[in-house]
Order: sequence, then structure tokens, then C-alpha cells
Amino acid sequence: MTMAISLVILAPIGWLCDRFSALKVGMFGFMGMQTLSVISFFFIHDKKTMIIMAVLSTIISCAWGLGSSAINMAIFPHGKFGQFFAATNIFGCGISILGNSLAGTFMDAVHHNYRMAYLWQAIGALALIPLFLVYRDWKRFGGPDHYEPPEPPE
Repeated sequence: MTMAISLVILAPIGWLCDRFSALKVGMFGFMGMQTLSVISFFFIHDKKTMIIMAVLSTIISCAWGLGSSAINMAIFPHGKFGQFFAATNIFGCGISILGNSLAGTFMDAVHHNYRMAYLWQAIGALALIPLFLVYRDWKRFGGPDHYEPPEPPE
């Protein structure tokens, strides 16, 4: 069901990325994911509420996923895109490995109470700090209309 929703929702989200910038769509999607995680912790109590939150989560996650993919193309220096993108993936994979290991330890500590996974996901809100710093610099270097990625020294 969530894949079918993604199929339908990705084109309108792509339009939003073009209209308002991938960075803004991605940021709002990420903030929505964190907010929805906390709401899910309190709201989900049966199969029906789980389905409702899964649908909402799919829509918001599509905004973050598509926005974050397009962000890289928009903010990385064009002449060094491959290097920057590779570094982002290496760092991201390392964080995923560490985060998943810690999440498993956390789930063991809470005796597999899977509602707690939503609170674990909400910890990701800490990533809003560097995301806001990126947004600030993106605006400082020209924003949606005039941004030119600063080229690193050779």
C-alpha cells in the first residue's frame, strides 16, 4: 500500500521541489517525519491507527526522500559533485550502521516495545541543527534563484 502511495505522490512532490526548492521541501518533510514519530507514539493503539500513521508517514517520507536527493544536486559544487556525493554516502552509511546498532540495543533495553521505535526515530530531530545551518548558508550564497555552490580549493 505504501509503495502505491509513493508512486502517486512522488510526481506532485517533485513539482513542489521545483516550485519551492528541494531544500525547503526536504526540510519540511524531515520536520514532519520527526513530528509524526512523536504523534505515532501516542496515537497508534491498533491496526487501524497504524495504517493511518503509515499512510501519513509515507507521504511525509516521500517529501524528505525526494527533497534530500535533489538537495545534493543543488548544493554541492558542480566540479566536485562526485567527491562530495561519495563522501555523503560514506558518512551516511556509517551513521546508518551506528544508528541501527544503537536502535537494536535500545529495543532490547525496552524489551521489544515497538511503540518505543517512534521515540527512537524522534531523536533524529537533532539532525535539524545541521540542516538549518545548511539552509542558512544556502540562503547566504544566493538561495533558490542565485545560489552558486562555493568551489573548494584545489
